[in-house]
Amino acid sequence: MSRKDSAKELILNKAVQMASVAGLNGLTIGSLAEAVAMSKGGISAHFKSKTELQVAAVDRASELFQAAVIGQVLAEPAGIARLSKLCDSWFSYLQQGIFLGGCFFTNAVLELDDLDNSEVRAAVLRYYHNYLNFIEQCIAETVQLGQFRHDTPIAEVALQFHGIEIAALVWRAVRSHEAQFATARAAIDNLIATYRS
Repeated sequence: MSRKDSAKELILNKAVQMASVAGLNGLTIGSLAEAVAMSKGGISAHFKSKTELQVAAVDRASELFQAAVIGQVLAEPAGIARLSKLCDSWFSYLQQGIFLGGCFFTNAVLELDDLDNSEVRAAVLRYYHNYLNFIEQCIAETVQLGQFRHDTPIAEVALQFHGIEIAALVWRAVRSHEAQFATARAAIDNLIATYRS
């Protein structure tokens, strides 16, 4: 990796953390330059516009999420084992503090209506849709393998599954302790038990 590429990586990693805390609209060339003690021109050498910077931050956040969650899940066999791993990996991802602001994409989705640029909104939506589709895929595979009842309402179960994930995130923020993850894990286990064939 060249010195320029290495500098860009460091800048981008800082950008992701800033956006996770202050939101994507809070991530500008000026705010990033101040955070990394560089000139605006120094940042602009790597990112030509605020939009390019914000989209790059979303892309990097997706890479980090894929490594922390999806990659771990795909190592498990399809079916209930994979669904259980998805639950564990999601909670582990939050507990590890990969993003200073919690879940980058949950925060970004809540900010969607306020985002200035359609290209940035599209990037956030694309990655979030990918995750929701992945949950549905895991559930559909579980049905196809005969581990869930054939009449399992896939979209409904996916909604409940992700709803529990998000509820745990909110409860943790409000109640400031990790016990919510054990409660949420039990709720996921109950959901799985409901549709187990």
